Parts: sequence; structure tokens; C-alpha cells
Amino acid sequence: MGEQLTAFAGVAIVFGLTFLLMRAMWRQMRRVNAHTAAESRRRAEEEEERRGRAPTERWDEGQGRYVPTEGDPNEELIRQGSRARSNPWPYDP
Repeated sequence: MGEQLTAFAGVAIVFGLTFLLMRAMWRQMRRVNAHTAAESRRRAEEEEERRGRAPTERWDEGQGRYVPTEGDPNEELIRQGSRARSNPWPYDP
């Protein structure tokens, strides 16, 4: 009888520990998901703000065309590239 009780206690401890670790993992997953959603909302708001602004360009006599005066000309490509690298799914702009 003592051996059965010891085996049952061992199994109960294993299942109890598994249950506690799963609860902790789910809590961490919810925390990470909330953080990711907040970051995504912040990025979407920044992108909407940036899209809403009128393009700022000036005429460049040397090149004979309008050139953007706001930020780095490759800023958008760099942003899309870093976003595509961090995304495991195909990137659809």
C-alpha cells in the first residue's frame, strides 16, 4: 500500500507541477501578446500620421527634378526591409 501511495504522490506532483508551469507560461504569453498589440497599435498610429502629411519636396536645379526634403530617401525601404525580416509570413505592402 505504501508503494502505491508513493507512486500516486509522485504522479500527482508531476501533474501539479506541470499545471503550475503551464499557468505561468500562459500568463507570460498573455503579457507578451498585450505588449506586442500595444506596439503594433503605436506603429500603426505613427504610420497613419506619416501618411496623412503632405509630401515635402523641393526643386533641385542640379538634378532637374523634385527631391524629397523630409528624412532619408531610403527611410521607407529600410523600414519595410526590417519589417519583412522580422515577419515570418510573406510581406504584402
